[in-house]
Amino acid sequence: MKFDIDNTSILFINRSVDIIRKIKLIDRFKKLKINNFRKVEAIIGIRLIQESYRYFISSLLDIPIDKLLPEYWLSRKNFTSLSTKRSNVLPRVGCMLSHILCFKRAIYLNYSNLLILE
Repeated sequence: MKFDIDNTSILFINRSVDIIRKIKLIDRFKKLKINNFRKVEAIIGIRLIQESYRYFISSLLDIPIDKLLPEYWLSRKNFTSLSTKRSNVLPRVGCMLSHILCFKRAIYLNYSNLLILE
């Protein structure tokens, strides 16, 4: 089976502070004449320490609020990790949640072929 970029929807994950990175990626798409892309705002895992951010992400992803508590992700009974430091674990959680957001977006937009870029 041959890969067909024209029939593939592209979602790229980008933090709002990474403006230059976003501009470079969009420029690359334009040079390659690729127009079927959308930006998805990255979920910032370290911000899960903020209650208001947890509520926002909970409603955005339809995930129970208790599953977004940093303590949930740091607990050895829930996950085995090489680290128990928030600064190591929570960014990875944010990355995973950002990908879940992309999948939910793809389902909502009825995409049949999807490429996710970071």
